[in-house]
Formats: sequence, C-alpha cells, structure tokens
Amino acid sequence: MSGVTKGKLNIITEYCPRGDLGKYIRTQIKLLSEDVIMKIFVQVCLGLHYMHEERILHRDIKAMNIFMKKDYEIRIGDFGVAKMLKPEKCFASTIIGTPYYLSPELIEEKPYNEKNDVWALGCLLYEMCKQTQPFKSNKTNNLKKIIKKGRNYIYFEMRDLSCL
Repeated sequence: MSGVTKGKLNIITEYCPRGDLGKYIRTQIKLLSEDVIMKIFVQVCLGLHYMHEERILHRDIKAMNIFMKKDYEIRIGDFGVAKMLKPEKCFASTIIGTPYYLSPELIEEKPYNEKNDVWALGCLLYEMCKQTQPFKSNKTNNLKKIIKKGRNYIYFEMRDLSCL
C-alpha cells in the first residue's frame, strides 16, 4: 500500500521481523541447512516466476532484497529499479543492479530479459550455501572481468557444495 502525505511518498509493507536475508546470512555461525536454503530458494523462484509471467523484471535480486518473516517465509522487496516490459518488447537495455549480482549480458551492455534475474538468483543460491558471494573484487572493473570469466569459477566452486 502506498500514498502521498504532505508531498512525501509513504510505502507501507508487511513487517518482516527477521530482517533481510543478507543480514541473516552474515550473522550465522555455521552454514545454513539444506532445508532452510531450499525453503527460501523455492519461495524466491515462485515469486520471480510470478513476476516474469507478468512481464516484470526485478533487476536487483540479492540477499538484501529478500525479507524474512517467521518460519523462513520470505517476501521479495525493493522494486525501485524493476521494469515492466511492454507487450511488444522482449528485452531491456538499461544497465542497473548491484555489481556482485550483475549478469555477463549486463556487463557487456547487451539487451537482457528475465534471464538476468535468474542469474542473480543463482548468485543468491551460491551465497546462501557458502555464506559469501560467488564473485568478489574491491574494484568494479576487476569484478566485471571475474564475472565474465565466471562459468569455470562457479563450476569448480559449486561442485564442492554439500547442499547441491
């Protein structure tokens, strides 16, 4: 629900007492259990599926935009950079999102579609399993190079994950 009061936009959302998934992951001493990962992952997949059926690209799927209620019930939030594709349009082209979750298409400044959200979903799954992002660098240009070469990096890292 939203509205404007005294010239200011107010957005009212559900209360999510566990906060965002990013904070939750960072505060865990041991790795998340497979059950917890699957419960969260399936809900995010279903939410993205619904959005994509409605031709909405989230464009900023990341742990900090997944909010948790009790019993690992989640809500996808922060639609500030989301885009609704027009019926005649299959791709978006604006480069937007969080660098750690950028797809190779975005880095190469190519048009993209819902597959961009699916890439970010894969990064989110990796982060839940390993408690770290799959691609890291302190410099954006280096991060982009690492992501572009990421196929082998993810393959070798993910085969060691017990949760997959």
